[in-house]
Amino acid sequence: MRFRSPWNLIFGRAVYRVGQLARALTAHPLPGLPADAAVTLSTREQALFDRMLPFDQRHCLAVWQLVRKKAPQDIDLQRAALLHDVGKGLPSNGQRVALVLANKLAPGSLGRWRKSRIVWLSQVSQLDDHARAGANLLTLAGSNRRVIDLVAGQPIAGAKTLSAADSQR
Repeated sequence: MRFRSPWNLIFGRAVYRVGQLARALTAHPLPGLPADAAVTLSTREQALFDRMLPFDQRHCLAVWQLVRKKAPQDIDLQRAALLHDVGKGLPSNGQRVALVLANKLAPGSLGRWRKSRIVWLSQVSQLDDHARAGANLLTLAGSNRRVIDLVAGQPIAGAKTLSAADSQR
């Protein structure tokens, strides 16, 4: 294993986050889901995918591509990859930045923000809980239990593969 200094870890992560913000600011709507991805989703799941922001759609597609290579026969895992961020809603880039900073600099603040009367702060804290919100949406959409549990982050078969793919993209 290669040694990485603390400075490399800190600045490498900062560069990653700056690139992530740039991609969010410049993401264009998808012309449509690739056919091989679309066939894995039900009509209701497709509607949930379609309502995500372009940046989140592109991210989910990238995660799906990694998952598909690792588990080509696991359709539930591929569905979860395409839908794992549906619970984020429509956050602003400012809310995304606030969430990342709050998690790193003041992790306890999100609990207080959840109860805040300031709507913007409350929405940032809800963004942190997007896995549960996504699982609720998928339940309403009639998704199967395994897809729901994978999106919710339950420790079941395939969860580590999904998490690893999500971290890489």
